[in-house]
Amino acid sequence: MLYILRVLCFIFVSLLAACTSMEEDEREQEALQMAEEFIELHYTVSDYQEMDKMEYSLELLEKMEPYVTEAELTKLKKEREEMYPLDLAKRLKYNIHVEQVDFQTTTETNHGQTLELSFELGLNFSDHPSKPDQSLDMKGEMTFEDWNGEWKISRYWVQEIDPNDLE
Repeated sequence: MLYILRVLCFIFVSLLAACTSMEEDEREQEALQMAEEFIELHYTVSDYQEMDKMEYSLELLEKMEPYVTEAELTKLKKEREEMYPLDLAKRLKYNIHVEQVDFQTTTETNHGQTLELSFELGLNFSDHPSKPDQSLDMKGEMTFEDWNGEWKISRYWVQEIDPNDLE
């Protein structure tokens, strides 16, 4: 009888651990999808010639808001990070599109409440009036925090592009 109870306890604990692991995997996948959407939102400049900087900035910050914490949104505004891709596109006369993003989970802490990612980002610079399309790889990092059951980006860093690599 004691043996049967031990076996049942072992099965129960195993099922509980498997369910917890699947839930953590699903949460990590949610964060990865959000990260990819956020990066595409931030770096895609589909028509640099037609985009008004002020209008672009306001629209982009509004679209970024659901992805980031209030503190990170304030930092993006203060440092004008949302404008970096458009400024670069206008200066170099290229549209910018995300080719691929490869993520790596670096750490998960606080029982799944914080997730840190590093990533490699491939950008395509296209539609220049007189130059061929070009590609450039960058590295970055972001930290997600759980805010009432939803992931929010609390830290976002991307390596700056050296414009000389494209000129």
